[in-house]
Amino acid sequence: MNVRTVDDFEDALDREWSWRKQEMIALKLSVQGNPMMLRAGIALLCAHFEGFLKYGSRLYVIHISQQHLKYADLIDSFSAFVLRKKFNECRESDKISVHMRLLQAYFDLLNKSFKLTNADREVVINTRSNPSTKVIKEILSTIGIKTDIFDTKANYIDSSLLANRNKVVHGEKIQIRWDDFVETFQIIMKLVEDYKGLLIEAAHKKIYLKINNSNPI
Repeated sequence: MNVRTVDDFEDALDREWSWRKQEMIALKLSVQGNPMMLRAGIALLCAHFEGFLKYGSRLYVIHISQQHLKYADLIDSFSAFVLRKKFNECRESDKISVHMRLLQAYFDLLNKSFKLTNADREVVINTRSNPSTKVIKEILSTIGIKTDIFDTKANYIDSSLLANRNKVVHGEKIQIRWDDFVETFQIIMKLVEDYKGLLIEAAHKKIYLKINNSNPI
């Protein structure tokens, strides 16, 4: 997928959000008055929340990789991802020679262009099928976005949204009221819209560059 320009990146995000938004709206119109569909609907709303977080974040990484930038110019999290196996080796050994290999690998990496395989993109952005605020913060840290938009809804995401979703998908008997569904719908719509905006702003400001990553967006 070619998302080298910010316009291409934004268009791709818009297309992804468009079909998810349409499905969520159609879902809302179809579940009222049906307890079974309300339960299933909560799981689907959560799936769209997780799906866009994952897709949008991975697309952002693809956008960065298509800039053909050197690791030396990028925030350190991208170097850390590539060198994660070397870090594990150091953790398992107290030999100076092993630690020196990590340092040499890091210095060698700095002059190389940032590039990730399809498999790497899936690993670097991983929701672990559980988009808790802890997992979301790890994704944000990886891609260098500093924001508190998820903090204000942290308790709801962890204690209500994911709790209800997990009960549904694991077959527990749970009652979802219409008001609960509408609240979840509205919160997810806003969070996704806000996150999409953050990704686009991050691409415009090039906060993936070390020199631009000092302030939150």
